[in-house]
Amino acid sequence: MSTQPGEYYIPERWQNWLTRVEEEDVDPEDDDSAQLLWNMQDDTAIAVAKIITDHDDGELDEDDALSELEDMREIVLAEPDFDDEERLMLVDSVQTSLVCV
Repeated sequence: MSTQPGEYYIPERWQNWLTRVEEEDVDPEDDDSAQLLWNMQDDTAIAVAKIITDHDDGELDEDDALSELEDMREIVLAEPDFDDEERLMLVDSVQTSLVCV
């Protein structure tokens, strides 16, 4: 197993994305902003796929896999601490798209 339990998606990883959103000049019409949001989604979806793959390969039992997914859910769906309503809405759109993942 390449990833230890509890390390599939840590809060610092999501916080790095939130920091980038906060520091960059985000504009929903801008390609760079769209790419940033797309990368946030991809990063999270890849981590979910890694948990599922490790479970399928027998490296994580069902309880551990579900626990990892729940931990990720709590991290990614937590309300970000932004003062800017537009940034909140952009992150919310990413979070909403990840609910089904």
